[in-house]
Amino acid sequence: MTFDWSSFLTIITALATTVFVVTAALWLKKLRQAVSSALGDAAGQQVRTAKRLAETIEQIQKNQHVLEQQIHTLALAHRQLRQDVQALASKTEPADADIRLAVPHNKTLH
Repeated sequence: MTFDWSSFLTIITALATTVFVVTAALWLKKLRQAVSSALGDAAGQQVRTAKRLAETIEQIQKNQHVLEQQIHTLALAHRQLRQDVQALASKTEPADADIRLAVPHNKTLH
């Protein structure tokens, strides 16, 4: 009986190839699990960030609405005060003119 080197090399090559393929498949499975876990964590973080951002935007919009109401109130108050000042000025202008006519230009009122 002679030792057949070609059969031996074929068997060894097939065995090494099988071990390599099985090892590669296990490694790829583990890699897929790790990538899937990392992507899941990243997606969860993105969802939490989006929720916080939405809450912040909502709060800013509420603040903006309050500020708009305050500006509107201040504008109305400004308009009313301006009308009051104009009314007061129109009432006092004739009296000021009378005082100016009654007092000579070189004298000072005390």
